[in-house]
Amino acid sequence: MDKKINFLLITGIFLMFLVSSVSAVGISKYYYTGEPIRVSSGESKSVPVALFMASEEKTDSKFAIEMVNDAGIASLVDSEVKVPAGSINKEIKVRFNIAKGVPFNTEYIVDLRVKDETPSTETGMIGFNSVKMVSFPVLVAPMENPQTNLLMWLLFIVLVIIILIIIIIFFLLRKRKYKNSKRAR
Repeated sequence: MDKKINFLLITGIFLMFLVSSVSAVGISKYYYTGEPIRVSSGESKSVPVALFMASEEKTDSKFAIEMVNDAGIASLVDSEVKVPAGSINKEIKVRFNIAKGVPFNTEYIVDLRVKDETPSTETGMIGFNSVKMVSFPVLVAPMENPQTNLLMWLLFIVLVIIILIIIIIFFLLRKRKYKNSKRAR
């Protein structure tokens, strides 16, 4: 019984030290299969495609970003990103240039390699400089016109107001008819 308790105690202490020395930065993609980046034919724009999260980090991290497959339409805005300790909002931005005349619904796949280049600063820590691959689809789609959306909302509001006026008139006429039928008795 004493051996079992000693083993559990030593294992527990070891796991506490192991867990307290884990350090990691996560990457969250904004776009994926089923939710592509939409760019119009002839359009050029910069888009944030992923987000670094280092909320539990105690030191700043440095990442090298490399375009593995640009599909002939993409380029990096920054090839190196410094992620401050404790941050959750450092973005990876990619610039897209779609040539005029590219047919709608043409889909491209763009691949990035994100390499952790943060030097290990703590003694006794095992450092893993990981490499992550980030892929996302790009869809050539018609440009959304903000005026069209505004006109749709205005039309919707006008229709709702008209329907409300009709309902109010209906109830007023019904009420008047009910009063007139009471007077007739």
